[in-house]
Amino acid sequence: MSRLLLCLRSLFRRSEETSMLHTFFQLMPEVLNRRHSHRLLIGCLGITAFLGSGPIGIAKTLEIVNRGRTDFVIVTKSGTPAPEQFAAQELQKYIRLISGVELQIGSGGGKQKEILIGQAAGSLEALNGKPEDSFLIRVTGDKVILAGLTPRSTLYAVYVFLEKYLGCGWVAPGDEYIPRSLEISLPDRIEQIESPAFTYRAIALFPYTSSQLNRNLLSSSLFPYALMQVTKDRIDWAAKNRLNYVHPCTNEAGPRLWEKVNSRQEIVPEIMKRGLSMQYGGHSYFAWLPPDKYFKDHPEYYSATVSEVSPVGVSAEGRKPESINFANPEVARVMAENMAEFLNKNPEVSIVTLWMNDAPASCSTPECLKMEGPLRLSISHPQNSHPLIISFSNTALKFTNEVARQVRKTHPKVLVNHLAYNELVDAPTNVAPEENVVVCLAPIQRAPFKIGSTGGYFRALNDPTNEINSAHLGEIRKWLALSKKFYVWDYYSLWWTLGANRPRWHFPIMETMSSDLRFYRNELGLTRVSSEIADWHEENMYVYTRLAWNPDLSWQTALEDFCRRSYGKAADVMLKHWLVLEGAKENWFRHRAECQQYLRQALQLAESPEIRRRVNRIAELWQESECQKEGDSVGPCKP
Repeated sequence: MSRLLLCLRSLFRRSEETSMLHTFFQLMPEVLNRRHSHRLLIGCLGITAFLGSGPIGIAKTLEIVNRGRTDFVIVTKSGTPAPEQFAAQELQKYIRLISGVELQIGSGGGKQKEILIGQAAGSLEALNGKPEDSFLIRVTGDKVILAGLTPRSTLYAVYVFLEKYLGCGWVAPGDEYIPRSLEISLPDRIEQIESPAFTYRAIALFPYTSSQLNRNLLSSSLFPYALMQVTKDRIDWAAKNRLNYVHPCTNEAGPRLWEKVNSRQEIVPEIMKRGLSMQYGGHSYFAWLPPDKYFKDHPEYYSATVSEVSPVGVSAEGRKPESINFANPEVARVMAENMAEFLNKNPEVSIVTLWMNDAPASCSTPECLKMEGPLRLSISHPQNSHPLIISFSNTALKFTNEVARQVRKTHPKVLVNHLAYNELVDAPTNVAPEENVVVCLAPIQRAPFKIGSTGGYFRALNDPTNEINSAHLGEIRKWLALSKKFYVWDYYSLWWTLGANRPRWHFPIMETMSSDLRFYRNELGLTRVSSEIADWHEENMYVYTRLAWNPDLSWQTALEDFCRRSYGKAADVMLKHWLVLEGAKENWFRHRAECQQYLRQALQLAESPEIRRRVNRIAELWQESECQKEGDSVGPCKP
């Protein structure tokens, strides 16, 4: 039987896309349960000979582990960077989890059979001229080479090797598939070189808000631990899926929350040991200019104010600030100083955000209105609604530019991130971004506001029949004419799952992702992409990472791969579940009964507690939305 399994593994790896083998492996479990496995072995050898490999037509294999034994060692170069050391440790860890055998990590020289990590492989001409984050997987003779252009991409090489050739699956943060086998073998010849389509592939880390954690964990003693573990899991998942930037979003809470939960001790090391790049901030006007610190003595730092209502009426102060005074030069100076102080304490940050609060960013002082110029209606303004949403993008970008100029004096290599969002989404008409400003456009209006909403993320951005998408595409083109340091922050896990008591609707928009990412690269020439992950739509996020690396990959192929690694024998049924929803687009809610039937079938087929848990995770999402009906606005379920 061991010869049979070895042959099958070799055959499968060499011919994954052969339709004959697809049918072959569908029938394999049934045949293996019979007493004729020797015939299957003969058939396997015959097919392998037909495919051809080696002088006698039989596929050659390289045995890494055989019946609990190994002759291989993992080799790293002395003094290698932390991400390469971590890459070696991860390879050692997962081979041990798969086979029970622990390969030693050393400096090489004494063993013939070696897995060379990163710099231990020496100079690799095959990677010359390749983009950053490119990597090589090579098997030749008794040598395995896993190396990248950078320490980070060496780690990518290890994870792709574990995934593609050893069968691991990085399903969701804190949840992965690890096969079990006494034998690990490879084809004796592999030459795989991969390069990313986008240089900036990011996710936002929003668990820095309490709404993302289970209520039972929100005691004062458990909150920091729970928050950090969720964030660590997502950082780990990002590296395993070849993203290269993570963006911790403390939002308006800012450095205070960052320090409260010991982020420098808990989070920064997790980012750095993987070689990932770090962006920091989120919605941050009040993070850099906290009202409780400045408003009492400097009310002129702020513009619009609103009544602060307590259970007994207006608070003692009577008013609280809603936005900042862009036109006051002291505001830019104080914010830049506070940013510089944070960057001095956190030198790992390469991009720092200066984003509007997640609330109105208007400034109606005479000086602000003069900065803005002629007023115009923002594309964010819904039709036939009041009050009017007026664009303040000229004023806000001029303010960002001033802060960026001052930050450049103290931290010339750090980029300041400006947010084009809501009333700031419109491209400015009388100003362009500074060289050290990178613009993030967040098209939140593409997300549906009601069940049954049409267009938006249910259609490709360049679909000319959809007004919302066409309006945003027009502004993207205008922004690109002003600055090439630009990216789109897409809501592939959809914003409205954030709020308390909101049902976490969970549906795929993979065709949109595929179309958008190809369009970004091929037509718009974008090199940066990002996605919000406030709630985790695992099928969307898995496919997003694959398409962010290679937008030419079929989303159907990526989804099939996700199902195969996630659901075991229930993979085909769960694939039907996701394809029904993907095909339904904005009418997904009408397919509740059909999808719940697939979930019941999947639970019957699930062969392990892990798979049942993954299926139940989806079933819970449907259950949470049972109180909702088509046409309801996004919001809590009503009694």
